[in-house]
Amino acid sequence: MIRKLKLFSITLLFPLLSSCYLINQGFNLLKYNISAIPLDEVYNNPNIKKEIKERIKLIYEIREFAINHLGLKKNKTYTRYVELNDRNYLVNVLVASKKDKLEAYKWTFPFFGSFPYKGFYDIEEAKKEEEILKKQGYDTYIRKAGAFSTLGWFDDPIYSYMLNYSTEYLANLIIHEMTHATIFIKDNIQFNEELASFIGDHGAVEFLKYKYGEDSNEYKNSFYIKEDNALFSKYINDFYNELDKNFRDESINIKQKLRNKKLIIDKKLEEFKELQKKFKIRDSYSWFPKLKINNAVIISFITYEKDSSLFDTLHNKLGNDLLKTINFLKYLDKNIKNGHKDYIKKFINDDEKVKKFLEEIETKK
Repeated sequence: MIRKLKLFSITLLFPLLSSCYLINQGFNLLKYNISAIPLDEVYNNPNIKKEIKERIKLIYEIREFAINHLGLKKNKTYTRYVELNDRNYLVNVLVASKKDKLEAYKWTFPFFGSFPYKGFYDIEEAKKEEEILKKQGYDTYIRKAGAFSTLGWFDDPIYSYMLNYSTEYLANLIIHEMTHATIFIKDNIQFNEELASFIGDHGAVEFLKYKYGEDSNEYKNSFYIKEDNALFSKYINDFYNELDKNFRDESINIKQKLRNKKLIIDKKLEEFKELQKKFKIRDSYSWFPKLKINNAVIISFITYEKDSSLFDTLHNKLGNDLLKTINFLKYLDKNIKNGHKDYIKKFINDDEKVKKFLEEIETKK
């Protein structure tokens, strides 16, 4: 009943919005939500293959783990299934940046605030907007995304292409998106994406331990994946910092900055060839050098990677207990209006505050 009321309310809202973009995206979102099948119907359908049912049960198990062991929000997300025969991803995400600055173009939406990216179900619609931004002098990048969170406005379903993902990637993806529905700070996408990436990475490892055990290959390989991710994260941060230093150099003009930009990109791509030799998992990030690297590409990655060490330090201060870390971030979301990273930095350097917070958590058990 609640889902139907949400669908009805949003259906009434879309015609009142002047943006064709919102109407088009809303139509697709409604279409997928209306066509979603409850999981009980999937399990009882003899025409659906056993292998498909098993993968769906795995996603549901990840969801239950995220709720019961990590304290993420309980709703009806990932309790329905959508069969998509025509695609292997959900949305095309457009990112743009100034050519001579690492400064993301931002789109503003009613209720949700500003975002440094914009999603399109239709690739042609994404390309049309990309061309407009290119003509305005922006670097652009369109990437494919396998999921996104509607932040509780809708009960996000399981899509059929998800069933082809590895278990580690599935766990990371599901926990990442459920984090957005649990903790979301308006107009602070950088913070939201960094913390969701952190919780997704660590939550996936904990799920693999929970399901397969510490001696399993699944659990052991998850650490190799984390090591590769950490190497890539450092590489992207170094890439970002070198470009940023160049763009901020007031002793040179824009033409020289753009020439330096090309030299830095060429140099960093050469460095990536050496980095690949250090990855533990074969073909990790092998797609990266195939991208047409520009400021928008770097902005896209840094949105998820910039301050991962801050969350690592926080997690360590809270005893490497992910549930406690998530509880702290929930507190932050609810009680702190701005300056969230500054608050974390002060917190982790104040042993008395850390001790008091941990004591309060123990008292509430």
